[in-house]
Amino acid sequence: METTKSILTRSGDMISVDITDESCMKWGVKSGTRILTPDGRATVQGVGFPPKPEIQSMPTPFGMAFILGSLLGGNTNLGSQMWFIEDSDNGRSAFNNKWIDAESFVSEGFVIIGTPEEEEAWIKKLEAEGKKEIKLLCGHFAIVDITDESCMKWGVKSGMRISSPQGIITVQGVGCHPGNTGSDIFCSVENKENKCGVWNEDWVNAETFPMNLRILGTPEEEEAWIKKLEAEGKKEILTALGGKIIVDITDESCMKWGVKSGTRILTPVGEATVQGVGCVPDSPEAGMQMWCLWDDYEGAAINSDWTDVESFASEGYLILN
Repeated sequence: METTKSILTRSGDMISVDITDESCMKWGVKSGTRILTPDGRATVQGVGFPPKPEIQSMPTPFGMAFILGSLLGGNTNLGSQMWFIEDSDNGRSAFNNKWIDAESFVSEGFVIIGTPEEEEAWIKKLEAEGKKEIKLLCGHFAIVDITDESCMKWGVKSGMRISSPQGIITVQGVGCHPGNTGSDIFCSVENKENKCGVWNEDWVNAETFPMNLRILGTPEEEEAWIKKLEAEGKKEILTALGGKIIVDITDESCMKWGVKSGTRILTPVGEATVQGVGCVPDSPEAGMQMWCLWDDYEGAAINSDWTDVESFASEGYLILN
């Protein structure tokens, strides 16, 4: 039976590692075991020393200088390490120098999945426990609780779609961010490859649900909500500050400013399309304002000096259609 094997490290070096159970079990695992690390799933390789650093010479204005050529093996005091290959590492092995024994395996957030055959059973076990694996915005992975009992503490359920200033986010579940001890609600972002993050650190329960978020529900419920807005003479728009608001698009409301929703206008800063009438977020004292979407800008904005039909002309605005 083989007791060693050669592996390729992230630095491109070939090293020999001990794959015996006697050596590997000091780290709480066996060679070939599938594990979940903070950076994703991985396969345990074996125990070995980091490659020795290569000392290279380099001329400088002050004479010859010597540099270490291998960053990974730069610390000769690291001792034996447990090497593993993360699924995303293209067959190159790495180690975590904080994982020094069976106890630190757990404290560093590592989880044993088992043999490759047991991995499928592990995934089903997660599902049966109301949990799943997610990828975080930082690139790490985490296990989250997707049960209603856990998620409803934040006023949402796993799978709910939410409208946010940065786009549509989807609730994933409750878990701990690597390095943290408290629980958070994690959401994935559609325009960021569905990677997950803690949306708002102040969102700690249902009562602190952020004011700039709106629950969409299922796609069918979202479509029904949009139709309900239309029936009420309203629509949702994105503002230049990134938030979303509901505006009144009825002629009755908009004509107080001398225009209708959808009207194209020429302003001193370019052409724009009238959106509708609504309040300024977090500034109720500003009263109702006419929101327009300028061609050269993302998100609607207001001109607080345009308050009625008369000021439309005095501000140098013209109707194009």
